[in-house]
Amino acid sequence: MTGQVEKCLNESGIQEGLILVNAMHISASVFINDDEAGLHHDFEVWLEKLAPEKPYPSISIMALKTMLMPI
Repeated sequence: MTGQVEKCLNESGIQEGLILVNAMHISASVFINDDEAGLHHDFEVWLEKLAPEKPYPSISIMALKTMLMPI
């Protein structure tokens, strides 16, 4: 596993910081030890692409109501 983590880190281009890899059973986590809003946003975007929280396309409430309205 260490070789795979090192390869990913090298490919990422990250030069400094801390990497914490914690995967047990079916759980995984990412730990960001920096309180920068832009960094948090970038990771949220990347993680959503990697493992979407919602496996369905987003849809607005108005569109949903329109679809569910009786004809």
